[in-house]
Amino acid sequence: MGVAPIFATSIGLNHGKWTILDSNFDTAGAMHASNEMIWLHYDEINGFPEVDLSDVLGN
Repeated sequence: MGVAPIFATSIGLNHGKWTILDSNFDTAGAMHASNEMIWLHYDEINGFPEVDLSDVLGN
């Protein structure tokens, strides 16, 4: 299993290890980065979950 990334406002490299300099969560930056990841790999993944609405729509 992997670790889900959390996008911080500011990070730095300290003694060969990445550290968070500002622990505020950058919502706009995180959404933009996630969109770019989908754009770059649109042929490999579906960025939108498939939802079965047949029960809701009565089909």
